[in-house]
Amino acid sequence: MSRWLWSRLLEEGGWSRIWYGLATAMVIAGGGLIYHQVQDNPPPAEGTANLWIDSNGGTCTRSSSAVAYVDGTACSSMNAAYLAASAGDTVRAQTGTYSAQTIDYNAGKYTLGSRVIFEMAGFTAPTVASDGGAHIEVRNITLTGTTSVEIRADDGSSITAASHAGKDWVFDGGSMKNFLLRNAADITIRNMVIGDLDVFAAGADVPKVGAYNAVSGPELPSTNITITNNTFRNIWSSNQAASHPECFYFDGGIQTMVMSRNHFYGCGVMDLHGDPVGGAIGPINDVTIENNFFDWARDENGTTVGATINLKQAPNGYNNFIIRYNTILGNFVSETGATWTNPQIYGNVFVGHSGCADAISSSAWSNNMMDAVTCGSTDTVANAGIVSSSVADCTMGSCFQNNLHLSSTSSPAVDAGGATFPSVDFDGDSRPLGGGADLGADEKG
Repeated sequence: MSRWLWSRLLEEGGWSRIWYGLATAMVIAGGGLIYHQVQDNPPPAEGTANLWIDSNGGTCTRSSSAVAYVDGTACSSMNAAYLAASAGDTVRAQTGTYSAQTIDYNAGKYTLGSRVIFEMAGFTAPTVASDGGAHIEVRNITLTGTTSVEIRADDGSSITAASHAGKDWVFDGGSMKNFLLRNAADITIRNMVIGDLDVFAAGADVPKVGAYNAVSGPELPSTNITITNNTFRNIWSSNQAASHPECFYFDGGIQTMVMSRNHFYGCGVMDLHGDPVGGAIGPINDVTIENNFFDWARDENGTTVGATINLKQAPNGYNNFIIRYNTILGNFVSETGATWTNPQIYGNVFVGHSGCADAISSSAWSNNMMDAVTCGSTDTVANAGIVSSSVADCTMGSCFQNNLHLSSTSSPAVDAGGATFPSVDFDGDSRPLGGGADLGADEKG
């Protein structure tokens, strides 16, 4: 069954969680890049844990072996459980709605050899924030706040200029409205539903990764960010003149990021917006965007508008930026004046693409399939029959997702890829399945 169909089942309430494989790492063929889907130690038996959380709290006593819930020994918060936990422990929570959670810096926890695992099915809270927490994995949580996840600069003196606000965090499964990663290192967000947010009505921001001034130190980059197997949906603004929505924003504080196998739809103005802001933080470095489905960007009325991917002009520019084997409805724009070092744009399928990214040389484009224009000498044009559906307009806040899998094994994108391609596709299927890799995010066979 395709991931698209599984995702539709999720939206319709048929499944509470999708699991997309247990591979500990995937090597991208030909590119030399490795990105990780960390497979941690399996949790203890269902209904047991080293520590428990409930709404009233107790002595917050750790058990060296996993045990069933006992009211008197439970912790009152994620932070209390984290401070009591040892490396590799599992923490579970009683089902309920909790207040906002903040996990604080602790010198002993910053050097843990393995993560503390929070198995949080049934736990609902507005926010999980890190004020220096490290080595934490949060699974199957429901976050409802207008800033759902914030991994940020420490507000005291404990985080130095050489450290980060949060280190080695994984969010795996569940849902959130958005996230803000600031001066963070080794962060993975995977297998989540992100969005269903009118940023104007909520007074909220969009999902964002970058560098921001730390209270107790200089501005630091966010490094080693992995965003994989998520659905970004219906992040928009009911008043786009007053707020600028997109489904994902990243700035010059990025040093190494992989975005893979995500589905974007119902995004206001843009799906992705990059901005290599000026200042000492430097350019956006070492970004790979692959195997994603990018649906149309839209205005507040649901009409297609703007650029699906927009990379802004700024002094610092973009270094080693790879966009490969994605399926994209709409335009990819690099604003005039943006500076590029070693861009690579290949193996993508573009539908509704009316022009080439202004600031990127034609030599960076290779072996893409487009329905209107070509940008590199090896790009090709196919006017119809590439993807399964590409319906343009919808009602914002409840946009459907187009099925961006290839239309059939007769699609012109089948077997049309080059010699270098990711080892798997959007669904986790191996590439190639036929005589060559298929263009776009879907390997049809």
